[in-house]
Formats: sequence, structure tokens, C-alpha cells
Amino acid sequence: MRQWIYLVLTALLPILVGYGVVAETDVSLWLALAAAILGAGGTALAASHTPKDD
Repeated sequence: MRQWIYLVLTALLPILVGYGVVAETDVSLWLALAAAILGAGGTALAASHTPKDD
């Protein structure tokens, strides 16, 4: 799922720049934000599936 989201964002952001919705200088910031959010989701998922010590 994460790979699909990255793929969509990297395809969608240049289109949004072309239409003037997103500034060209902001594209890297949006991609970094998406990576941070998706990375945090992966960390939370891994933490929830880590065995607890009793």
C-alpha cells in the first residue's frame, strides 16, 4: 500500500504543479511529509506486532 501511495504522489505532484495548485519548491516538502507519515505508520504497525515481555 505504501508503495502505491508513493507512486501516486510522485505522479500527482507534477500535475498539481502544472495546474498551479502546488508550488514547484513545495514538492519536495510534500514528499518528505508523506514519507514521514507513511514511515510512522510502519513503525506503529511494527510496534503493535512486536511480542510483549511478560
